[in-house]
Amino acid sequence: MATVPPTRRIELAGVNALRTLLEDLDHVVHTVDGGADMGEDLIVDFTRGRKRTGRMIAVQVKTAGGRSSKYRRASGYAIPVGSHAGDWSTRPIPVIGVVYDMEAGRLFWVNLTKVLRAAPKPPRYVKVPFDAELSKETVEQFVAEIDAYARVMGTPDEERTPADSDGPTVKPSRARRVRLTTSWKNPSFTDQAHHPVWTQGSFIIWDHYRLTLIDGRTGKRQMGGIRTLLPHVPTAGDQALFLPAVPDRLKALNLPTLRLRWEVRLRVDPATMAFVEGVLYAPGQDGGLFALDPRSGAQRGPTLLPGQPILTQARIAACSLIVLAGPPAGQGSGTQQSKGCALALDPSDGEQRWVYEPRGLLLPHWAASDQMLYLLEEVESVQYLVAVHPTSGEESRRWKLAHGAAFPPVASSSAGHVLDRSGILQTYGSLPRRRRWSYRTRQRTPLAPVVARDLVLVVSAPHVLTALDAATGTERWCFEERGDFTTAPIVVEDIVYVAHRGGRLIALDLGTGVRLGSTPCHLWEEGERGQPTVAQGKLVFSGRYGVVHSVDLGLSDDGKIHRDHV
Repeated sequence: MATVPPTRRIELAGVNALRTLLEDLDHVVHTVDGGADMGEDLIVDFTRGRKRTGRMIAVQVKTAGGRSSKYRRASGYAIPVGSHAGDWSTRPIPVIGVVYDMEAGRLFWVNLTKVLRAAPKPPRYVKVPFDAELSKETVEQFVAEIDAYARVMGTPDEERTPADSDGPTVKPSRARRVRLTTSWKNPSFTDQAHHPVWTQGSFIIWDHYRLTLIDGRTGKRQMGGIRTLLPHVPTAGDQALFLPAVPDRLKALNLPTLRLRWEVRLRVDPATMAFVEGVLYAPGQDGGLFALDPRSGAQRGPTLLPGQPILTQARIAACSLIVLAGPPAGQGSGTQQSKGCALALDPSDGEQRWVYEPRGLLLPHWAASDQMLYLLEEVESVQYLVAVHPTSGEESRRWKLAHGAAFPPVASSSAGHVLDRSGILQTYGSLPRRRRWSYRTRQRTPLAPVVARDLVLVVSAPHVLTALDAATGTERWCFEERGDFTTAPIVVEDIVYVAHRGGRLIALDLGTGVRLGSTPCHLWEEGERGQPTVAQGKLVFSGRYGVVHSVDLGLSDDGKIHRDHV
């Protein structure tokens, strides 16, 4: 009599678990005969409303029998590739890898075809991260993501129709179509106008040394043509504008009347002023940081860091007010005492909690999560990313940046991310032994990466937006468009907004990259003119030819998403 191998029960457990999940949702599952197994266990025919959609996938299923399983790794699971690389990457339908954790009773997945096609050479195994779980709650998102990939895989760019480049028609259950419409336009500015800043029902626009207030709802001018010597939009908060006055004064103007609220004798640096949790932090031009009451202008407590120039705006991180200071005034850059420092202050009384003194020159760029503070230092013309504990100020680890940072670092909950000048996105873990990952972009003019939830969004090629898992670097999704992207993505709630050179603003689902909607949109420029503003459910920006545009994002005034359920 034939003997049943002891691994048969384990091997079938994953196949049966996946079959049960998909068939419960009326998808059609076909089993590949074991004698003809060429690296695929199942063929799945997707349905919608119990009708076939025409989308099919092949599935390779592996079962992890316990913690010692050969498929389990510290950061997830791994599916060996072996001799299947050619089959999985050239299949006319996507080949999906699924790992069933028998001990936990959970399924996890990865798009094998997508990973292998993107790899310069076939890897030994493909990673399956812990957060790529396949369950009743995520299966519709899984189907939508696979459908988005299947629509364009294997089709040359020149043969794709506009519908193909627009993304899938299948929408995930929690991300229906989003209607984008032009709300209003105001053409009364010059092509030097900065992007508007939102405050208390109005947008403030700095345009060639003039300040203008326009109504946030209608776009009509409330008050304009106010002459100023500021090189940018002033700081706003507590229904007031705060701006320096010649020669050595700081004044507050009430909004929207712009009548004087108070004026104090103080020489400040307007570029690094910040309104944080009800307090105006005004760096002095000769050094020091002043904490002022926005209602009266009275100084709260003593001057902090007298004689040391403030490098960046003060911000809250890990319940502390973080400040970066440069070398003390009058000291040369080559002296031992001229490196600057980073400080954490108690927001309530300004009491110093810790000081971090760098080994080299401290650069005016930093990012923070609740777990770690990331600073940039320069030592003998070499840049380093330094991880500092936000509660103690102690250095955790430092990493050498071979090509220097093209943009300030950004931080996710688990790591710090830097896009260097060579176009490589470098990621460093917050723990000393955390393995880092890197991702090479093909963008001619790099755009800043953006962290949203557990994703890092990066324009990886002129016409490709890629979402990477912040912890592992695994590609979650890619979105391709015919025109080159001209701006870094903007994330509101669970929607990503990005503009391309073809003159459209596109909305994508953050979790899947599925296209949700688009609208014609004039281009805006990144960099010195600031960033577009999202307020009252609108994206407002200064476009070409002196026109300020407002696009309704399908959001309510409180930022909640309004979707058309179709």
